[in-house]
Amino acid sequence: MMKNILSVIAGLITGFLVIMIVEAISHKMYPLPPGFDLDKADNEMLGLLMEMMPLGAFMMILFAYSFGSFSGGIVSASIS
Repeated sequence: MMKNILSVIAGLITGFLVIMIVEAISHKMYPLPPGFDLDKADNEMLGLLMEMMPLGAFMMILFAYSFGSFSGGIVSASIS
């Protein structure tokens, strides 16, 4: 029982870390436009930013969550 709980926790941590790493790489590949401040942005500015984002940035988000989920599942399954 304890082994199953620890495997789930390890899988969650692994998935979280993988998502964070891939998204950090994505932010380096596709930085925000110069002078854009997310703290001062309203909904209209965020909508404009979403329209300006290249397809590769959206694909990196999709890759981050799918690869993070997959790696977390692999770690959890291998421990249990």
